[in-house]
Amino acid sequence: MTYPPSISSDKAIGEYVSVLKDVPSCGLRKSLTKLKRGLYENISLDFVPTPASLAAMSRAEAKVTIDDLARLKGKQSTLSDIATANGPRLPSSAKHQFRDLRIVHRQRSEELSKQGYRLVAESITSDAFLSLGKSRAIPAGSIHLWAIDEVWAPSAVAHLVDIHRIEAKKRTDTDENEPLTAEKAEYWSKINDLKDAKEVTSEQMAFRRKIESDLQEVEPDNAGKTAA
Repeated sequence: MTYPPSISSDKAIGEYVSVLKDVPSCGLRKSLTKLKRGLYENISLDFVPTPASLAAMSRAEAKVTIDDLARLKGKQSTLSDIATANGPRLPSSAKHQFRDLRIVHRQRSEELSKQGYRLVAESITSDAFLSLGKSRAIPAGSIHLWAIDEVWAPSAVAHLVDIHRIEAKKRTDTDENEPLTAEKAEYWSKINDLKDAKEVTSEQMAFRRKIESDLQEVEPDNAGKTAA
């Protein structure tokens, strides 16, 4: 195919370049391929279309490609929405944070260690931490990492931790969570008969009232058989 008679061969390249420089390359390639194969009707196969005609043909071909891509993108978006709607739903917190809080608190414990804190208690629940803090068994300024049940205290006050009271609290909590068997009923019945110390804390009195209540729920026959 030669250039149209209206365009001189020495200026043809410049004219085509100036007109086609803003035409999408995908449309230009497609239109040139179809021209070579004679796929356009009512277009002379002897001459290359004028720059303006070739630009219009290329833009039309590009529009077809762009529309196809837009439809494909729309289908993919729809399929993604359907998969999301039918998939497992995560808690709102999990959408922003997928990390296990135990890992976060373990990393926090390493940071506290570098800052001079000391691990002073383990297996401490949130309720136990509050109770021990009120009774001053755990000094002020201590940090409870509840996800891993650890208590860290500043080195300056770590020596004020009452280890005996902490262990007693842990044993008490364990006993409270376990059912009162006949054997335990006999044991606590004997403890209950002992005289109180000179100073009894409110926590100790509350625990004693719980034991008395639990003892009343145990059948006397079973307790008597065990004692015999």
